[in-house]
Amino acid sequence: MNLIFLFLIYVIQVYQWVFIVYLLLSWFPVNRNNFLVRMIDSVCEPLYSFFLRFLPRLIIGPIDLSPIYVFIFLEVLRRLLGFLMMSTFS
Repeated sequence: MNLIFLFLIYVIQVYQWVFIVYLLLSWFPVNRNNFLVRMIDSVCEPLYSFFLRFLPRLIIGPIDLSPIYVFIFLEVLRRLLGFLMMSTFS
């Protein structure tokens, strides 16, 4: 059971890094038909668009801070899994 929690925490951390790459790719003109770019888009876009459907965009000047919704959600989920892991095995 401990390995399952650790694996899920690891998957969330990897997803956070992939989401950072997704955000960086949006800043640069890249070929959107590239396999790697399409894969990153297909992994990150559903969660990001889910939050944008229910929460307003956080745009301050030219900067869009809306991706912070995803990071807050993933961090809360990661900490919740860590808490559950500690509480079930203590």
